[in-house]
Amino acid sequence: MFKRLNPRHNRVRKGAALLDELFPDWEKEVNTRNLDQSLDTLCVLGQVTRDKYLDTIDKLGFNLKEAIDHGFVEPVPIFASHLDKYDQLSAAWRELINYRRDTKTRQGVS
Repeated sequence: MFKRLNPRHNRVRKGAALLDELFPDWEKEVNTRNLDQSLDTLCVLGQVTRDKYLDTIDKLGFNLKEAIDHGFVEPVPIFASHLDKYDQLSAAWRELINYRRDTKTRQGVS
């Protein structure tokens, strides 16, 4: 699926598996053009739940470590000096979502 697997991709895959359980077909809700894991309403959780990131994390009962482990945030604060890490996280989610969409299209699943 991913061109290269690294810890970030593994976390994103774990987050996707959780979303599959909680929100079937969740990837249909995500606009990958404006997906931005550093913004609480444009991140994967924000787009899927139409709620703010922190509100969704609270509803899931997640702590910060669990959110990191599922690829919803990076293990660094959202400061200008760390935005590249959030760009990479957004790219990993985009890659996974596009792969899943392409696979479903090839299989004739909508």
